[in-house]
Amino acid sequence: MPSDLILKRLDINDRDILMPYLISNPYDICDFSFSNIFMWRNSHPVDYAIHKGFLVLLSSTFDGKRHFFMPLGLGKGNLQEIINDMIFWSFANNRDFSMIGLTDKMIKELAFLGPDFIVADAMVWDYIYNTDDLIHLKGRKFHAKRNHINKFNSRYDYEYRALETAHIPLCTELLNNWNVGDNHNKWLAADCFAIGEALQNFDNLKMSGGCLFVDGRLGAFTMGQPVNDEVFAVHVEKGLTCYEGIYSKINQMFAERVCVGFKYINREEDMGIEGLRKSKMSYNPAFLMYKRQGVIKCLSN
Repeated sequence: MPSDLILKRLDINDRDILMPYLISNPYDICDFSFSNIFMWRNSHPVDYAIHKGFLVLLSSTFDGKRHFFMPLGLGKGNLQEIINDMIFWSFANNRDFSMIGLTDKMIKELAFLGPDFIVADAMVWDYIYNTDDLIHLKGRKFHAKRNHINKFNSRYDYEYRALETAHIPLCTELLNNWNVGDNHNKWLAADCFAIGEALQNFDNLKMSGGCLFVDGRLGAFTMGQPVNDEVFAVHVEKGLTCYEGIYSKINQMFAERVCVGFKYINREEDMGIEGLRKSKMSYNPAFLMYKRQGVIKCLSN
């Protein structure tokens, strides 16, 4: 019989439908922020369904393959039944059943799938920080960050402002002028496009953002959104490196002004870029949230 899992392509008008499921998720990964899902939809199109009390998300990756995320419920419904429907849908469409973004917690919850569900080693992970660490930068491990901020404070006349609609053209101009280095890196190109989407839809996405003006010029901006009640995800942080220490400064000021009510800050993945990985590690993450892929092969393939 045909699968009763009916998926539709996600758009901006679906935010209010998805938010109750997303904001109550217990997994802390950046993939469950609506803003993140929406802004990356060009390179990673997402279909969704509200199915038997669960939110089901199906994403495409750069290689054109399709992968489910862990379904999100509201305390009702049967997870095993939903997973079985997802498997049936995959096999009915002559696809392997594939899930991505699997944390250790999720893998334990999926133990009922048995040995046919093959979980690969982690290739990606989210960087998770204690919010207090990024606000106060205490101790020897943050000595370099404090130095960067002190130099910035001594050299420049600056002003922090909450990001508002009126700032969007300035942010767009900064993004367009930002030197991405390797213009052939598909991740960096997709990142810049996704940030442009976030800026164009800033109000409808209901994100929080911050701008740092230096000598009257926009020097950096940042944006993010809660993942759940404990975790705030920083999706975007772009600045002009001609102002030494500007990234350390806006990181600390945004954490202090926007993230203070959250236990953790999720600064997302490093996209396999060594410089970005080094930068994220320099902020001393509390832990790395490893995300794995699990597959059950479709025998007809």
